[in-house]
Amino acid sequence: MWGWFSKRGSTGTRLSPRDGFGRRQVVFDCETDGLDPQKNRILSLGAVEIVDRKIQLESSFEWRLKRSSFDGGGAEIHEFTGRDLISGLEEEEAVKRFVDFVGTDLLVGHFIDFDVALIQESLKRSSMPLLENKTYDTLEVARRKFPDGVERGQKSWALSKVCQKLGLEHHGAHTALGDAYMTAELFLYLTSE
Repeated sequence: MWGWFSKRGSTGTRLSPRDGFGRRQVVFDCETDGLDPQKNRILSLGAVEIVDRKIQLESSFEWRLKRSSFDGGGAEIHEFTGRDLISGLEEEEAVKRFVDFVGTDLLVGHFIDFDVALIQESLKRSSMPLLENKTYDTLEVARRKFPDGVERGQKSWALSKVCQKLGLEHHGAHTALGDAYMTAELFLYLTSE
């Protein structure tokens, strides 16, 4: 199950602050029913865009994806029920809209390889071209900034804990949009230094 975690370069090039980011970045997060992108599915997808270092809330979104069946995986964390997912977007429609929204801009995430792998698997199932966007992982930067973790005695770099350590408020934990927004705040903080 964890084998894919060691694979790198899910979309190609990773950027660091010295590389420059362009005017627009898309910060996104997926909530899922498990931890294996090849077996598990996206339950919800949220994104915010940053333009000229300002978070653009008016263009943010969070979509729940339709599921024909739901075994409850992830429900205790994300508080989804089968009923929540009956009226969601079809997977193909959601990933098409997502690809249209992100274009070729930089993708930002906290443990971005996982989220990108989920999107790539959805694109494969939908017979759509894979993403080739450059990525920036706030988790990797947090690991370099806090090599011993952000909690005493634990090597943890969970988004909520990193934000707490840096004095950033964390609202909407374990929702795709809430986590995308906090990752955007974290990205702006980490790239302002």
